[in-house]
Amino acid sequence: MYPEKSIEKVGEDFKGAVYYDNTGLVTIPQEFWKESSEEIRKISNIFPWLVLSQLATAQMIVENDEDPWWLYRAILMTVGSYQNILRRFDPVANPENIMGYNTHTLESKNGEKGEVLCGEVGIIETITYAMQLGFYNLPDELLKICEFAVKEKDPFLNHRLYNAACSLIDVNEEAISRAVKKAISILKTVH
Repeated sequence: MYPEKSIEKVGEDFKGAVYYDNTGLVTIPQEFWKESSEEIRKISNIFPWLVLSQLATAQMIVENDEDPWWLYRAILMTVGSYQNILRRFDPVANPENIMGYNTHTLESKNGEKGEVLCGEVGIIETITYAMQLGFYNLPDELLKICEFAVKEKDPFLNHRLYNAACSLIDVNEEAISRAVKKAISILKTVH
């Protein structure tokens, strides 16, 4: 996908700011990131990924095709494999209301590391929400994606699918419940 995402460690020369609704642009003090016990990184060029994650909530088909759902699956698989948190951070009205999210570091089969949201956070990435909708509306297509995630040993796609499936474990609709349980069983081999 062009332009490729860029993830860089924050160095001595880092200057950052956050936008707040009622305050405007606020500079991030160096003490905040210099004294952090965690490595601080900045991520840029994720806009195309965010657009695709929004698009994934629309379940599109390709007309007159032998497999009309291939494009829908391709978008979910591509964006779901993104190796970092994929969400737009909303401006907050008050700097004291900033909250972080628990994350886990995963490593892909080619050794690249990335962050994913902890399942305890809930569904806050649009792509995971799109997967949740997929389990509701097209459970068979989502099961194909689960099988792909396991076959490819893609921990990022697997993690998002697993979170989406687990969030629906108590659904009352029998077909959806059956698909979700099957998805969890498939995904547990990698998760």
